[in-house]
Amino acid sequence: MGPKTNSSPESGLRNSKLCTYLSLLALVVCVSSSQVASSLPTESPSQALVHLVESFSQAQRTFDVAALASLTTDDYVEVSPLGEVDPRGKMLGFYAPEHKVDAPEMVIEDTQVRVYGDTGVVLAKLSYTMKGIDEQRHTSELRGTFVARKTPDGWKLASSSFTPIRPQKAK
Repeated sequence: MGPKTNSSPESGLRNSKLCTYLSLLALVVCVSSSQVASSLPTESPSQALVHLVESFSQAQRTFDVAALASLTTDDYVEVSPLGEVDPRGKMLGFYAPEHKVDAPEMVIEDTQVRVYGDTGVVLAKLSYTMKGIDEQRHTSELRGTFVARKTPDGWKLASSSFTPIRPQKAK
């Protein structure tokens, strides 16, 4: 003889109510979750592009070649502050671990973003602060122009160009 089961009409009704209750609870949780997810702010293309430039600049400062490779397109090219045109391979080689140096503090400001479909352009002022030979803190500034392309993996830099900003002359 098997285990005794309670198969009265009352227990069947109770199980049916429990199943209905659990189904409704699951439905409410799913709907609530999707409403919460859809109400979360999503990053705009402009925000994504500024974040891309910040991530790229941080990867340069820390000589993170893997990050630089993941943030750039295969055909990436840049114009250095000295006017040299460097393809992606040369840029990645410059940041190889054996070339790592202590990077100066850096601030990105005055960003301007333009989005043209799957292409974005970011202009930014990059300010570097370092100690000089005289132990005084000195700031150098560059204007960066970054061109990005939207890929299936998200925004990636296709090109960048860096122009030194001349220091203001004292009056």
